[in-house]
Amino acid sequence: VDDNLECLRPHLQTCVSRGSTSGASLWNRREVTLVEKVFHRLLRQHVSPQNIGILTPYSAQREAIKKKLAGFGDVEVGTVHGLQGLERDYIII
Repeated sequence: VDDNLECLRPHLQTCVSRGSTSGASLWNRREVTLVEKVFHRLLRQHVSPQNIGILTPYSAQREAIKKKLAGFGDVEVGTVHGLQGLERDYIII
């Protein structure tokens, strides 16, 4: 494994039960922040935002992440069903 891609190892799991609800869906601010940090690490490794996909099981979490990364163009953020068949070099789960 390339030492420069050390950031790609799993970092932690976030418990959504400690998150917030948005309608019938869940989201977790801590997880949004973690995804943002991993995303920025990839950018520092010269990965194009168009080569990054972000996968989350909850639609409210998807919206929170999309809002946080809105200034980066074509970043694909979706649920398992929405991203089925997605081809990106890097997937943040």
